[in-house]
Amino acid sequence: MQDAAQFYNALATDYNTMTNATRRLEDERQVFAGLLQRLNIHRALEVGCGTGTQSFVLAHLGVEMAGSDISEGMIAQARTDADKMGLTVPFFSEDCSTEMHTPEQPYDAVFAIGNTLAHITEDDAMARTLANFRARLAPEGMVIVQLLNYERLLQRQERIINIRRNENRTYIRFYDFHTEHLIFNILTITDTNGKITHDLQSTRHTPWQRDALMDLAKPCGFSEMVTYGNLHGDPYEPQGSSNLVLVLR
Repeated sequence: MQDAAQFYNALATDYNTMTNATRRLEDERQVFAGLLQRLNIHRALEVGCGTGTQSFVLAHLGVEMAGSDISEGMIAQARTDADKMGLTVPFFSEDCSTEMHTPEQPYDAVFAIGNTLAHITEDDAMARTLANFRARLAPEGMVIVQLLNYERLLQRQERIINIRRNENRTYIRFYDFHTEHLIFNILTITDTNGKITHDLQSTRHTPWQRDALMDLAKPCGFSEMVTYGNLHGDPYEPQGSSNLVLVLR
């Protein structure tokens, strides 16, 4: 079983292809443009930024961005891509559940999106993470968390999260269910002139749900907590929404 850093280091060189990063830059621009119209965000930190796609979208929209990720491989790719785009976005490799090294300048928002916090497996580690986020916020700043809606996922026992094909490769993201945790898998199937090979990467996820996150956020100094079903700001429906978005202030 790989830890999160090992898992994403193994995927780093292929991650932009797997997630269709070029298309996502365009598709997600409208989502984040709408978010910025609703929220007062000029400087932000994205934690669990991966190869930096969402950080680049926000930077293109005028937000002063920084990004961090536990995977050095992902951060290396993000820095390379930022240089290619001519963007000045500092990226840091760090574990947000221990001691963060990103500058403690006040951010209007700390983003932990794309299911980042599912990799944090224990209550005390999550409490440290949320406290670290709180310490980096401006007085009116906010933390924006996006996770899969595990309340629905566990109820329905939905194993397949996503299947995507890109040229000669098929990527299947799926879960194995255990009593108190999940195993997150990415299966890559490659067809090279009819020769089929595969690669499987696996790591542990914790299916964090709304009430547990709120209970851990309160002692960190967050007094306002609002839930949504997506980044568009639609209402959260426990058995209907695909995602849980939690905004902490």
